[in-house]
Amino acid sequence: ESLRPEVHTFHSFSFQVINSMVRLGVLPGLTQFWMGEQEELTWLTVKRAIESLERGGHIAANSIASEDALNAISLWKGALLTPERAGSWSNPNMQLVYAEFERMRLEKSALTFDDFIPMAIELLDTTTSARHRWCAPVQYLIVDEYQDVNRGQQRLLELLSHDTADVMVVGDDDQTIYEWR
Repeated sequence: ESLRPEVHTFHSFSFQVINSMVRLGVLPGLTQFWMGEQEELTWLTVKRAIESLERGGHIAANSIASEDALNAISLWKGALLTPERAGSWSNPNMQLVYAEFERMRLEKSALTFDDFIPMAIELLDTTTSARHRWCAPVQYLIVDEYQDVNRGQQRLLELLSHDTADVMVVGDDDQTIYEWR
């Protein structure tokens, strides 16, 4: 066994969990990853979701910008909020866009960058093979830039630490890039 520590970002670790579950057949092999060159599909799907809701008369035309919807969806996913639990003070219809986006995304068996952590958490919570492979007792867990950790990332840390690992977090609230956290 190597004495070298494993080093990951939250997303790279989550991506490894997801890929291992695709290889084992737990997730469909046709899973699309909307990142890198395919990242545009995320924006396009949000745009189509908004247009669909406008055509259906569920939201007023031009009442929601695609970028605003993408930002809201990203925040909700980071907080582990499903469309049913999401809400917005600035635009109550934003939740409808999130729900329609998720319907369209799931129809394509696609995962966005923002889906990696929630999907990994779901797999670790519900799939025995994932839990045995990835949540083996860890002796030490070190987290840098802890001041920027969101709810999803915190939940992932809880799953990995098993309540048995020695956890050290390093953070500086003067350096936070997400002051509202």
